Parts: sequence; C-alpha cells; structure tokens
Amino acid sequence: MAKQSKRAPKTRARDAEREEEKTKRKRARINREFKDRLFKMLFGRSENKRNALELYNGLNGTNYSNMDDLEFVTLEDAVYMGVKNDVAFIIDGTINLYEQQSTFNPNMPYRFFQYGSEIYENLTENDDNFCEYSDLLQKLPMARCVCFFIGSKNQPDRQILRLSDMYQIPGYDFEKAESGFETKVLALNITYGRNAELFAACRPLRDYSYFIHLINEYLKRGLEIEEATSRAIDDMPDDSPLKPFLLKNRAEVMKASLYEYDARRGRVLFALPR
Repeated sequence: MAKQSKRAPKTRARDAEREEEKTKRKRARINREFKDRLFKMLFGRSENKRNALELYNGLNGTNYSNMDDLEFVTLEDAVYMGVKNDVAFIIDGTINLYEQQSTFNPNMPYRFFQYGSEIYENLTENDDNFCEYSDLLQKLPMARCVCFFIGSKNQPDRQILRLSDMYQIPGYDFEKAESGFETKVLALNITYGRNAELFAACRPLRDYSYFIHLINEYLKRGLEIEEATSRAIDDMPDDSPLKPFLLKNRAEVMKASLYEYDARRGRVLFALPR
C-alpha cells in the first residue's frame, strides 16, 4: 500500500498532463475551424450590418438607417495578444472600433492604440490622395474606441480608460503635457441588468447581453457549454432581432461558444458575473 500511495501522485500528474494535452489539441482544432467570436458574428458581419448600425445609433444618439453608410474595416489578418480586432467600421467621418471582453480590462487603451495604428495605416495606404509628406494638413477619420465588457458587476456602467494611466511615472498629468501618445477608451458594462439607458436605445446589444446571461445561468446549473448555448438560443424571445441568426447558425454559434469557453477556461465570454 505504501508503494501505491507514493506512485499515486505521479499517476495523477501524468493523467493531468494527458488531459491538458487533449484540451490543447481540441482547442487548436477549434481555433483552426472557427475564427470569429460571437460578438463579431452578431455585430461585425455584413449580413448583420443592421445590428452594427443600431449599435452605433444607440451609442451616439443618431438615426442612421441606410446600411450603405457603414463600411467595415475590421482587422482580419492582424492578431494582437491572441485576439483579433472584433469590429471596426467607418461612418460619418469616424472610425468606430468596438471590442467585447467578459471581464473588466484596464489595459484596453494599449490594444486600441495598436488596432488604430494598423487601421489608419491600411486606410492611408489605399488612399491615393493621402500624402503624409505633404506640406498641407491631411485629414483622417476620427477614431471612437469602445470596449463592452460582461461579467463585472462591481464596475460602473461607463468609464473612461486612458493610455496615459498606464505610464510608469506616478501622478503624471497628461493634460498638461506638450507631447506624447494618448488613447481614450469608453468602457461600458453590459452585464445583464446594467446600462438600462443604452439597452433601451439598442435592442440587439440588450439581447446579446441577455443571451450571455442565459448561458451563464445554465452553466451555473451544471450544464455543459454546448447544451447551455443551445438552450439559450431556444429561450431567446421570439421577437428578438438576434434569434433568426442564432437559430439559422446554431451549430456555428455553439462552436463559437465552445472555442471561447475552452480557450479561456471560462474567463472570456462566459465568465460568471462577480
């Protein structure tokens, strides 16, 4: 018995290593097969351009209805920190960069700084009228950076994050600085039950939050992620603008759920609210 007790920890360790390797292979396979995150599926695809337009209207108090006014410029090839840029589009002289996180991340200004630099470079490279060496002032679309996060009940409904907050000099007052980089990000808490005014202005965003809420509720009850996602799709209100897409693309949505849940160990899209 003594020998068995000494070998048991090693056996458990080997079993854990094998299970970890299986998880890695599964995660890699899903990653190859499926690239889009759920938020991008619902707000960043051409077939769902109306959702993106309604989200823009809800955030800015506008009433755009012509979907041709919106042009997606989302980064498809650049990858930063393992996550693609979720949604980016141009409308009315502005570049709108939207990212979705499950938990509050104070470092998002750095990521938006990277995204914005890449997008501006892509735009100017394809614009024959833009010349950075000209002695005339060149014009660029203004950037608006918004991060939507779910699963952080202790965070306010909205707050401003700044790249300058990350600088190593304590108490640095960037407002008085004559030079330097700055990026401001509007961080919105879209955990279900929060940001009522924004949800009232944008039904697709409200329903997206509710959909994640349903999945989390089923996960709490012990369901596997696939079944939790499938049930959440069925339980969405019949008049939800998201439900037709979710039903039509059930398998893809479930694969997105599985990828995000496995890849981040339940800490990205489907993190339980704190």
